[in-house]
Order: sequence, then C-alpha cells, then structure tokens
Amino acid sequence: MDNVGPRRVRVLIKPAPPAPEVAQREDRRRPFLQVMIEPAEASAGAEQRDERRRLRIVEKRQRRLVRLLGSLGDDERVPPAADQYKWFAGVQSGLLLHLPDMNATNLAKPGIDASEPMAEPSAVVRVGAVRYLNTVPLIGGLDKATGLEIRLEPPARLVDLLAPPSGRAPEVDLALCSIIDAQAAAAPLEIVPVGAIACDGPTRTVRVFSRVPFDQVRTLHADAESHTSVALARIILARQFEARPTIVPLEANAALDETSLPETSLPETLLLIGDKTITKAPPILTHPHRLDLSAAWRGLTGLPFVYAAWMCRAGAFEARPELRSVAALLDRQRRRNVARVGWSAAQSAATHGWSPATAKDYLANELRFHLDGEARRAITTFFEHAADIGAIDSVKPIRWAG
Repeated sequence: MDNVGPRRVRVLIKPAPPAPEVAQREDRRRPFLQVMIEPAEASAGAEQRDERRRLRIVEKRQRRLVRLLGSLGDDERVPPAADQYKWFAGVQSGLLLHLPDMNATNLAKPGIDASEPMAEPSAVVRVGAVRYLNTVPLIGGLDKATGLEIRLEPPARLVDLLAPPSGRAPEVDLALCSIIDAQAAAAPLEIVPVGAIACDGPTRTVRVFSRVPFDQVRTLHADAESHTSVALARIILARQFEARPTIVPLEANAALDETSLPETSLPETLLLIGDKTITKAPPILTHPHRLDLSAAWRGLTGLPFVYAAWMCRAGAFEARPELRSVAALLDRQRRRNVARVGWSAAQSAATHGWSPATAKDYLANELRFHLDGEARRAITTFFEHAADIGAIDSVKPIRWAG
C-alpha cells in the first residue's frame, strides 16, 4: 500500500505570499493568513487508515477555520478585539487546540506549530486614548482584548502620560496623542501609523465661536483639552484674518456647564473641540461668527488635516515586541470599525450626546482614520506653519515607527 498518510499532523498558521496549494482568504480588513497542512512520515496498515481518517477530519476543520478567519470582523455579534488576541484554531488527532496570543513575534516565525502553545505577553500594554465620539472607530471593542489596559483622558493630558517631564515614569506605553505633541513633547516620540483622527474638509468638532468678526479677535479663550487645535486656530487666524490674539486657556466643560446666561458670561471668542461643539456650543444669537478650522485649513493648503495619531516613545516600538503586536491589533480594529461605521455610530451616539443620524454622517463622511501619503504631507506642512507663527520653536525630523 502507498504511504499517503502522516503519523502526526500539524496545523501551521503562516504569513506568506499566496500559493495555489494553500487554503487562503485575503481580506482588506486584516492581514491575511495561510492555513496549511504539513504531512509527516507515513506508516502502514491500520494506523495508516486511522491517520488518513484523522487527516480528513483535520482538512474539514481546517476549511472551517479558514471560514472563521474570513468571517471575523463581519459579524457584529463577535466581540471585536478579543478575536485578534485569542484565536481558536487547528486540530491535532481530532482535538480542538487553543492558540493564545498570536503576536508579532510569533507571526514573524517561518511557521507556528499548533502543538507548541505560544507564550502569553510578557507585560500588559497600557494604551491611552480619549472619550470623544471621533475615537470610537479607533478604540471600539478594545476593552474586550486581552493584554491591554485602556486609559481615557483629555487629549492634552495624554502626552504627559506617555512622555512625562523628567523625574516621572511613563503611565502609558502607547497613546492617541495630539499631532503637535510629536514636536513638542518632553521626550522624543514616534508616530505609529496604524490610525489617526483626521479630516479632508469641514468637520463639526473643532470650531471657533465669536461675537465679533474674526479679524477683530484680540483674545481667544481656547479649550485646554487640545494642543493641536490651539496651534491650528493661531495659524488660521493669522493667515486668513491677520489676527494674532492672546491665547487664554479655558476649562471649557466647567465654563459651559456653569454658565446660566451665556450671552453675558461666556468669553467673546472661544475655541471648542470634541463633543462639546455639538452638545454645548454657544447660541448663534450671542456668537454668530463661526469658523470651522478644518475647512479653513483645507482652503489654505489644499491638504487634509491630522489632529491626532498613535504614538510611542522613540525606540520603544523596535525594542518591545508586545507594542508591535498591539499596533497590529489597533490597525485591524480600526479597519473593522470603519467597515461598520454606521453600526458603531448608532451604538455610541447617545453616550456622547449625539443623534444617531448626525453621528453616522460625522464618522462616515467628515472624518478619516488612516495615515496615507497625503496625510503625512499635511503633518509636515502643519509643523512648518506652526513654526512660522511661533507655536513650536522649529520643525524637528518626524519619527515614524516600524
């Protein structure tokens, strides 16, 4: 009898280019994987028949695995991020195996043997982000992921947690920082290009409200939650209106919550960011002059604008495999959430004080969440304008992780 069956079957999961003999599925929302059967030495007789039978079972379950890998991220009932860190896959002698934590180090190996369990992450990765609606496509579902600790803070606070002044230990390992912090942080940072908050024209969540025309603005009370928006407001007011107002930090939530008579109590000109531009905007009767800074930037430069991006401390991405693993997770999660942005908007709108229809239009049509070549040019152009008006001292080389 011909030797056709293996004594031992291994299910390998490998990153590799497509091959005709390999069951595969390529999906734009995730890095594709190959699932293949590797034959071993043959035997004869009854053992061989048993192995052939087991091989048929393996092949059947392997096809099921391929379908599973293809469906993850399509079904809204599947926990979004847990899938990426905990994969159920593989069969050996008819037994279901559990492959824990398919991280970047493991994926870099020539092949992963399902019979050799992979190690748990060496440390929990601490991730900093913000609570606004515009971060839902970037962080939605991450609370279900293993090996992550999510911390939500105002945007301006995150850079101090990631790169604190000397004498303090960092409190997060990766953060969705205001883009200008790549230039102004106390320690060098790298941009991790797996997600961003950006736009290519008007967006309703970074706006200036004023009682007077913008060329008459002398003082700008600026929302203290954002560094980038303050610099952008200074650029637009200087370039478009030849106004160089004094900047006064404003604790906007407290000011807007406590003001019962906005027409007399609110500052003359305010910069607001985030959900409060929808839920707490000054009345148009008292502040009729309104400036969408993203639209103004597009008119000035012809480029999109990037408000925030994932960042880590310089050198950490190369030195820590778990950061690369989490970056791959963030990239996949962004793709998944963007692909179902209507569902994400409907689920999150009420929490942030938005109507579902407005939230869907905002997330689907006004924002973009990736860093392409045009976005990178926009970042460089923004830094150059910021240096020209004195928002930063000079333009430092931009560090990109990976």
